[in-house]
Amino acid sequence: MKTQSLLLFLVASSFAFFGYTSKPLNTVTITLNVDTREISEENLERTCRFEGQEPEMSTRDFMTLVGVRDIVVWDAVSISDPENDKVEVTLIERNDGADLFGKERLRDDAQNRGVVVGSVLQGRPGEVQKYTMKIKVYNGAEVRGTYEIDPKLKVKG
Repeated sequence: MKTQSLLLFLVASSFAFFGYTSKPLNTVTITLNVDTREISEENLERTCRFEGQEPEMSTRDFMTLVGVRDIVVWDAVSISDPENDKVEVTLIERNDGADLFGKERLRDDAQNRGVVVGSVLQGRPGEVQKYTMKIKVYNGAEVRGTYEIDPKLKVKG
């Protein structure tokens, strides 16, 4: 009887423990809207804006809140000619601060061309990671250029 009670207690404890620690995954999408007809190195602040970015805020100050175990998806779209132009996110590279993904660089791949996906593996509430988002802009089939934007991620807390 004592063994049965102990076994029941262990099974119930396991369910309680795993139920508590395995929160559902959350997907955070970070979309950059790009004026593909006007973009240049000199006007990135005017021609590149993140969805949800305040009008007076710079892209360097734009910060996205993430949680540990969140899936982060970076993508970009043309706002001037979405039918013909495209924008690819090719690289996310950690610059400074917390190492949330367990690696310095995240890249697009053959399955997700132009989109970068990463899982937040670690981080304490309030920690910030500064990173570079590299994008390649196409006007039709022609490459207009490759550009870098430097926003931030912050762990929710």
